[in-house]
Amino acid sequence: LKWTLTPMNKKERKIKFLEIHLKIYRIAVVVFIGATKKEIMQVANKRGVTITEKWGKDFDEVYNDTRANGFCMELGDDNCDLLVYLKKFPRKASEYGTLYHELWHATYEIIKSRNLWKEEESPAFIYEYLATECNRNFWGKKKF
Repeated sequence: LKWTLTPMNKKERKIKFLEIHLKIYRIAVVVFIGATKKEIMQVANKRGVTITEKWGKDFDEVYNDTRANGFCMELGDDNCDLLVYLKKFPRKASEYGTLYHELWHATYEIIKSRNLWKEEESPAFIYEYLATECNRNFWGKKKF
C-alpha cells in the first residue's frame, strides 16, 4: 500500500504517499504527509487524474489555512479518489486524532458517493479499514 514516486532528477525528493484501495467501492484514499501541491499534482497526473485551476484554488484554500493540521478533498477533477493530507507525520495521540478526523471525512465522502446512508455496518467497516491501514504504515514509525 505504500508507494513512492521516484524523482526525475537528483535534486527532487521522493514523493511518499499511502494509497488505500477500497476495491469493492472502486475508490482509493491517498494519504500524503507534508507533501507540496506540486508533488501531489505529480502523483495525480501519474494516476491519470485531471487537475484544473479550480481544483488548484480549492487546494490552496485549505492548504494555506494555518488553523488546519490536515484536510480531506477529492484528488483532482472528475475523479472519485480522495486525498487525505496531514501537515506533519503523526507522533502523538493528538496528531493521530487529526489523521482519524480526516479519515472520517473520507469515509463520509464514500458514504455520500456510494449512497450508503441506510447502512450501519458498511461505513463503520470503511472507517476501520482506513484507520487500520494508516496505523499499519505509520504507528510507531519515526517518519514516513
